[in-house]
Amino acid sequence: MNMKQTFTVSNVLLIGLLLASSAGLSGIEKGKRRKSDKKVKNLCVKNDAKVGGDLAIKGNVLLEGCDDQTLCEFLSRIECKINRCCILPEIGKKAVIVDVFTSTPYDSFPVVVMLDAGDFVTDGQFQEIAFEFNRQVVFLLSNQPVDGAWPLRVFVADGMEVGFSGSAANGAANVIFDLFLCGLGDSLTLNFVNGVGLIPITFEGPQNVAFSGSMPPDFGQIFDDAQKTEIAKIFNINRSDIDDTFPTQDVDTGLAAIIVPIKTLAAMESIVHDAESQMLELLFYDTQGPGGGETRAKQMVLFTTQDTVNPAVEIHARFFDTFFGFPEISVSGSSSSALATWLANNEFFSSPVVDTSMEGGVEIGEPSEIFIRAGLPDGTIPEGQFGGLAVKTVDSLVNPLPLP
Repeated sequence: MNMKQTFTVSNVLLIGLLLASSAGLSGIEKGKRRKSDKKVKNLCVKNDAKVGGDLAIKGNVLLEGCDDQTLCEFLSRIECKINRCCILPEIGKKAVIVDVFTSTPYDSFPVVVMLDAGDFVTDGQFQEIAFEFNRQVVFLLSNQPVDGAWPLRVFVADGMEVGFSGSAANGAANVIFDLFLCGLGDSLTLNFVNGVGLIPITFEGPQNVAFSGSMPPDFGQIFDDAQKTEIAKIFNINRSDIDDTFPTQDVDTGLAAIIVPIKTLAAMESIVHDAESQMLELLFYDTQGPGGGETRAKQMVLFTTQDTVNPAVEIHARFFDTFFGFPEISVSGSSSSALATWLANNEFFSSPVVDTSMEGGVEIGEPSEIFIRAGLPDGTIPEGQFGGLAVKTVDSLVNPLPLP
């Protein structure tokens, strides 16, 4: 769209609301200009900056003297593309595919973020979209925050809804930050409306790495020697490859995962996952869970710190997602959060504080990098955090399903 075109009042109001909300405001406040003998120049600036003696924008609040075209020119100068931020009413139902926990397109785990899905009213409508894409889909229920948080639901490829997904959190946060907030601000809140509820997101560093919170950890079942022998069989490694210095354990920080420490990188690279293993059925579907019910763990993460492929990271990990229909995935944010709290709880690095990075997906040709943090110096572990970049690969309109 040409910046010289005239935009409607509704466009300006919506963009002003966008800017105001990034400063924690609920709408546009219109203020009075300071008296000045100089005419306000056709320019808008942020952070209480003066233009021609008049205050054009006060802390991201649109003031008198900044018209719609000027606002768009201002946005373009802060590297917010005109066709993203000045036509928000036209966004509609778009599917944005992002590779999460990477800065390289087509190189890691893809997540679909479906915009403007608030008029879907049956689970079947959400499931049809997930079936069509055959992967995890985040449905953003509103193209603006509701009560201060961005509401969403997450469905995986087989149509099952999940209450939390780290990959979904990373993908949705990066899409919202890029498309709706235009790279402004340093935080937002996601609301997994049918799951864990509110999850805070912060954007940190020069690259705006999205860090997600999680639920407080619940340290569950510790697997015994016989069970670890069966786990080794699932992955076609020797029982001796599992490190008994630390427990093999199920940890829940929103989506439970079984944490399996492995001694060497060579053992990690030799893994051949047996998706048909009967033990896998027992672990995930039968009566091995605490209390004799179905085990709560939905993923498995095997890791080593003995060596890594990327020398810049400390941990080499592999993530297995058989419960949701994918034998191995490049990365899992929720499992990474569980691993972070497990590391802190066991003082794996001889400290109750964990702040490190790891690689995943190397063996399946989808390398990813994820940052993890957990633990406080006093030994408490309020939650695990995981962070990473994301890169958009596909951005297209979607023909919505008819309402029932």
